[in-house]
Amino acid sequence: MTPILAALLAKAVLGGAAAWITGRAVAKTWAPLWQLAIYTALLAVAVGLLGAMLGGPERLSLVIWTRDALALGAVALLGHRATRAAQMPAQYPWLFERSGPLSWRRKNDQ
Repeated sequence: MTPILAALLAKAVLGGAAAWITGRAVAKTWAPLWQLAIYTALLAVAVGLLGAMLGGPERLSLVIWTRDALALGAVALLGHRATRAAQMPAQYPWLFERSGPLSWRRKNDQ
C-alpha cells in the first residue's frame, strides 16, 4: 500500500467515524449547531496532521485541509441530524413523530 493511499484510507475511516461521533455528541448534549463547526475545524486539523504523517509533508496544504474540513463537516452534520431526528420524538412524543432517517414532523401534520 502506498503512503498516500494509506493516508487517504486512514483519513476517510478514522476522520469520518470521528466526525459522525462528533455530530452525535453535539446533538446529544443539545449544544448549538455553531459548536459543531468549531469541533469539525479542530478535527480537520487533526486529520490533516494524520494525513501529513502518513502521506508526507506535501499532503499538508490549505486546499487539502479545506477539502477535508468540508467533507468532515458534511459527515458531522449527517450524524447530528440523524441523532436529532431520533431525539425529538423521544423527548417530545406527544408533539413529534419521525418521518424519515434524518427528519421528524409534528404529529398533526400529514
